[in-house]
Order: sequence, then C-alpha cells, then structure tokens
Amino acid sequence: MATNGHSGHPMKWFKDQNAARHAYECAICLEVLKDPVQIQDCGHQFCELCIQDILRSDPRCPSCRIDISYAKIFEDQAARRQIKQLHVNCCNEGCSWMGCLSSLLQDHQNSCNFLIGRADNAHQLDVWKLQRKLQILMLKVSTLEKKQEDDIKELTLKHENELKQLKSKHDEDLKALREEFLVSQSAQAAHAPQKVQKPLTPPEPEPAYTWKIANFTRKLLIARSDNQLGSLESEPFFSIHGYKMRLEVNLNEGPRNYVGFLGVYMGLLMSDRDGILPWPFTKRCSFVLVDQQDDVGKRQNIQKSFVPEGENNFKRPRQRANTGRGFPDFVLHTTLHTRQYIRDHAVYIKIIVDP
Repeated sequence: MATNGHSGHPMKWFKDQNAARHAYECAICLEVLKDPVQIQDCGHQFCELCIQDILRSDPRCPSCRIDISYAKIFEDQAARRQIKQLHVNCCNEGCSWMGCLSSLLQDHQNSCNFLIGRADNAHQLDVWKLQRKLQILMLKVSTLEKKQEDDIKELTLKHENELKQLKSKHDEDLKALREEFLVSQSAQAAHAPQKVQKPLTPPEPEPAYTWKIANFTRKLLIARSDNQLGSLESEPFFSIHGYKMRLEVNLNEGPRNYVGFLGVYMGLLMSDRDGILPWPFTKRCSFVLVDQQDDVGKRQNIQKSFVPEGENNFKRPRQRANTGRGFPDFVLHTTLHTRQYIRDHAVYIKIIVDP
C-alpha cells in the first residue's frame, strides 16, 4: 500500500481516478500529488520529492520549461488539504474499506487486517519524512554555499579592481620620481663605480609544511554519507633535506574498518634531486592537526610521529610515487568538534621532518 518514497500517491487508490488525474496529477511521476508544492512564477504543481530531483538535474519547470530555483517553490497547503479529503479504496486484496485519504494514511493503512508485512512497514512513512527533510536540508546548504561563493567572487573582483587602480597611480608617481632623480643625478652616475649584484639564491625549504584543507565540513559530510574514503592530496613539496613529498588524507576510514576516524599519510615522489640524496629515507616525521584558537599558548594540537625503518615505502622512488605511510586512526571525527580544529570550515595539517 505504501509508495516507494520517490513518487506521489498511487492513482489506483482513488475512487474517482479521472477526477484525481485531472485536478491533482503530478506531471513528473504521473501519480496523485504527495506533499504538493507549487512554482511561484507559473503555478504548476508537483510532488515535493519529484521537483527536488528536477532541481538537482535540470532546474526548469517540467511543464512550461521556465527557469526555477528552490527560492521560487512553496508548499501548497490548500492542495494538500483537498487531496487528503479525496475518497480512496484500500487496495489490499480482500479488504473493502473506503474513506478519505487522511484516514487511510493515519489509521487504516497500518491496521488493515489484509496488510502483509505490516510490522516491517510500520515506521516506513517516518523514514521517508526524515529522508525528505535531509534532502531539503542538503539542498539549502548547497544553495547557501553557492551564494557564499558568489559573494566572495564579487568582493574579490571588486578588491582586485581597486588594487589595479592604486597600482596604476603608484606606477605613474614612481615613474615621475624616477625620471626626476635620473636627471638630477646623471652627472654623478656617469662617474660612479659599477656595482656588481650578487646572484639571488633560492629560499631554502622549510623543515615543516602546512596544508590547508578548505570546505572540510562539506567534504567530510559527503564522504561519510556515501561511505567513501574521501581521499585528498596536497600539492607536492620539498623537505629541508631535498626529498619531494606529498601529504594524503582519507576523510573517512570507515571502509577500511577504522569507523569514525580520519587518516593521514606521507608519500615520497620522484624528483631530479634523487640522485644526490641518501637512500632509504630515514628521517622522523610528525603529523600535526592544528588547534586554531587565537591564544597560541592554549592550543592543544594533535600530533603523531613515525620513524622509517628500511621499508620499501622509503626507498628511492622508481615510479612516480611510493606508497605512503601514516596513521589510519589519526583522529576521531568526534574529536574534531571538541576544540577549534575546524574553523571557518577549514583544517590545517602540518608535517614536521626532523633535521
């Protein structure tokens, strides 16, 4: 008797199917509207779950093809009340019950003597309601994130234009001052000794590398809801000794039987410096999850370390990269919310390589 959670009320329930189809048929699932919503601009009605699928794939009205968005859709309470008063039949074989739709859903559906598997279906509607609320919440979060990204882009563009104007004025002023200075110092400059500039040396690599993972909250939510590892990789970097490295993170180690954990790893990459380096790599490496609260003295960073002991992972790479090594149980997801390890939806993971 219950629907599958992705369509309207089955047309076969209704005593006057022609009238129900004419007044309340959803143009997407072709059933009677369930949780009806209405598009503000054109007035077309659809099931709430049906129109959510449309918003995710092709945000246009299925009936008239105008552009639509979540903000232009509202619950049609009048249609909901009218549909609940429509006369329906119990479609369980052998049952002759008749009444309004609201009575069917609230009372008869779960008490019908001809219902098979009633115990399994007792809480099915509640599950669908929770699923629908979750989908609506995810859609709202996605909409807010997109608006935030658009606002940031707009502010960034405005800031860049202002910087360009200031730089242009600065360059003009600097050019005028330079010309004035050259004219006043031309005689002295002709007799001045030639200065030899020393070649610039490139900056030395830092003993520590810090990786910022932006939009961490959303990426972790997706990895956990899809039961995926949620693997991420940092940009390659060089240690203070000249080894080329990369950090890797698995946001959700659940598929590897470390349920509720975030894992962190380090891998060695091939580089043109490998021929002058000692192998295998033997330096102590420490992973640090940074506590981002403002008072540095009160921070409680999370740190775990390992020392390579001749594993193949730390021999000279013969392909693009060696298999990484680290900790699949680096930190619990619940621990991330105990302090400011996540701030502005971002986390910072640092690797420190001993001298």
